[in-house]
Amino acid sequence: SGVAAVDQQWGGLAAGHAYLLTGRAGSGRSALALQTAQAALDEGLSCLLLSPREPNALVAIGHEVDVDLPAAHGTGRLRLLRMPAAADLAARGPAGLDKSYRDLIGLVRTDRPGRVVVEDFTPLVQFDTFARFEAAFDTLAAALAGLDATFVVGLGEPANDASQRILDVGAYMAH
Repeated sequence: SGVAAVDQQWGGLAAGHAYLLTGRAGSGRSALALQTAQAALDEGLSCLLLSPREPNALVAIGHEVDVDLPAAHGTGRLRLLRMPAAADLAARGPAGLDKSYRDLIGLVRTDRPGRVVVEDFTPLVQFDTFARFEAAFDTLAAALAGLDATFVVGLGEPANDASQRILDVGAYMAH
């Protein structure tokens, strides 16, 4: 995983499994996501890293935890993609969000990374109904598991009942 306590307790992250990172803003969730990406590279795996953050902001977080994203990207084993902001994805409506999920699955099928890290999954939960989000996430998790890609997803700590339901789906899929 790239985190000694996690590796000692769990023995690392298993291929084909999903892991959900949650926490309050500023709790280190993004840093942990970047460390899991670096650990994949250290193991000789390729990694797909998605984030809604500005590239410079993500690089700065990486430097805080000794993860050099530009150098990792330069090896060709780290593919770093910026996803649209939550409002932009929400404006696409359910069909646009479904397409975003299909595009992500297609990208993983094409690139075959050993680890897929979504630093902040929040933009991808902007569906008009909870049932649509649940179906899309279930399809994504199943597709990634079938490709033996380890899936690491970051989500903020729930602030209300709706966000708790989203977190519950992610936690259920991560088992």
